[in-house]
Amino acid sequence: MLLAYPFLPPDDIVAAFEMLSQHHLVESEDRVKQLVTYFSQTWMLKAAWTPTSWCVYRDTVRTNNDVEGWPPSLEYEGATRPAGRVPVGAGAGE
Repeated sequence: MLLAYPFLPPDDIVAAFEMLSQHHLVESEDRVKQLVTYFSQTWMLKAAWTPTSWCVYRDTVRTNNDVEGWPPSLEYEGATRPAGRVPVGAGAGE
């Protein structure tokens, strides 16, 4: 359930986490309680990582694959042209 929180609306994350924290399994299982405590201290209460900073609700792009594919394409383009020479209009439709 913790992995689903980024996909909730930002206003619902805290309420959903509070519901989970009060679940009987959290109170009865020590390892689950430790995980929920860690998640609370690291991802819910720290000013650097507020729920709105890691919420991806309704985000259209949730990956950086488009950026990671860019440098190899430059290397390929650079291998076919002499160094320092770029044709006029390069990148505008090639």
